[in-house]
Amino acid sequence: QLRHVGMAGDAEVLGEVGLSSFDDGDRSARIGYWIVPGQRGRGLATRAVRLLTASALNRYGLNTVIATVDPRSEEHTSELQS
Repeated sequence: QLRHVGMAGDAEVLGEVGLSSFDDGDRSARIGYWIVPGQRGRGLATRAVRLLTASALNRYGLNTVIATVDPRSEEHTSELQS
């Protein structure tokens, strides 16, 4: 099962956030996202990650949402720290 949500504004793709690697035993999934470079720094990823995580926990009944961050991308960890 793969759930993705595209983000668009004024007919322009802004990015995507999605859940994958569902584990029914652990009731967990992985979250991934990307934002086009020109749209970064506006809080889009933060909002998208929060909304999809809330949906995963409440609507899909998951216990855990896992994100893996590339250590070279430390500036992106703020979206995941709440």
